[in-house]
Amino acid sequence: MSKFLFLVSLAVLTACSLTACTLAGQQRGVVDGRYVSTTRPAISVGIQNSLPLTAAGRGNAYLKEDAPIGGLPIDIWIATYGNAQKKAMAVIAQAEVPPNWFWDGDMRRPLSINERVEVIDGQAFQACTFTENISRSPFGRIASSATDSGPEVWVVRAFATRFNGDRDKIILEYREPLPTGITDIGTMPYGMGGFIAEFEERARKIFSIGLPPKEVIIPQTFAQGIQWQYMGKKFLGTASRNERLYFD
Repeated sequence: MSKFLFLVSLAVLTACSLTACTLAGQQRGVVDGRYVSTTRPAISVGIQNSLPLTAAGRGNAYLKEDAPIGGLPIDIWIATYGNAQKKAMAVIAQAEVPPNWFWDGDMRRPLSINERVEVIDGQAFQACTFTENISRSPFGRIASSATDSGPEVWVVRAFATRFNGDRDKIILEYREPLPTGITDIGTMPYGMGGFIAEFEERARKIFSIGLPPKEVIIPQTFAQGIQWQYMGKKFLGTASRNERLYFD
């Protein structure tokens, strides 16, 4: 009996050790205000101008029309920052498609301008600028609390890049309320010609990229305040099935 109990205890300890290794091997979430992913990719992303953290955790979304039933399931880890004093928001997200799928290489947003590659701390991103009405935004509820007046339209600078055989995507967004008097970011009113360039410079400087801590265990929580029903292709982009796996 004692030998049996010893073997059972050994099996339990082994299972616990393997679980601990798994947890320690891949961690995703917020540590000391920074978004951290310990693998695929090993990256740490922070906010430079002390915008307070407003939401953090894991969530799920579906890309419609990418799967026969319900849409393609996407795992998302997200952190949002913002406050009424600075009248600004920032978003850091990591989105992962299921095996045999990959994020498409064109990561531009609809109706965007100033599309180009930008480098932040040595990491290249596809970047673009666009406007968004928060009424159908996944961040509409958070955006309303990030300003006193709760503006309907925000101007957004987005950065995106792919990792892990293109299964994972890192998305960064910097957002500000669209100033009164601007109705089309492609055509600035008189006296506001420098607004977009200055906004994009603020966006480029707000994020910092580094490496994650060597050892960290991040509690897994559900991100509160995100309107997941609006989390779709406009924010996440599009994905495709790896057909070579089926025909090679």
